[in-house]
Amino acid sequence: MQETEILQLFMEIWKLVGKRFGRAAAKEGFSMTEGLVLWHIQKHAGCKASAIAEHHGLPPSTMTGVLDRLESGGWITRELDPEDRRATILCTTPKLKNFMKSAKRNISKDLDKTFETLPPGFMPRFYKDLAIWRECLLAAEEEKR
Repeated sequence: MQETEILQLFMEIWKLVGKRFGRAAAKEGFSMTEGLVLWHIQKHAGCKASAIAEHHGLPPSTMTGVLDRLESGGWITRELDPEDRRATILCTTPKLKNFMKSAKRNISKDLDKTFETLPPGFMPRFYKDLAIWRECLLAAEEEKR
């Protein structure tokens, strides 16, 4: 199989799985981009806004607007980085933690039902293979630096 075909499959899978998270985000009134930013903040609490913008390929002006909306909605708080006064540290709130717990539970239930037809042992093997592939890609990125 060609590498580009594999990438195409991943993009299609990401889009299909993303729809599930997008529906949960929409119920709370935020966009898919805002949902992905929230997911990142929840996973990496205390991270810098610039790191999230870079990770998601968002320009600083877009990131600022997203963070303004999320903070005014009570999803996150922003604190000045004590080591760099120009940087902002992003923190979770109880509202975000509760939402993510519920969203993860609902997505997992949905995916469990979807994946019932997969052969036994498929998901653990697939997870290991994806982890190996990620490490290979990360190593290649490090070589480019």
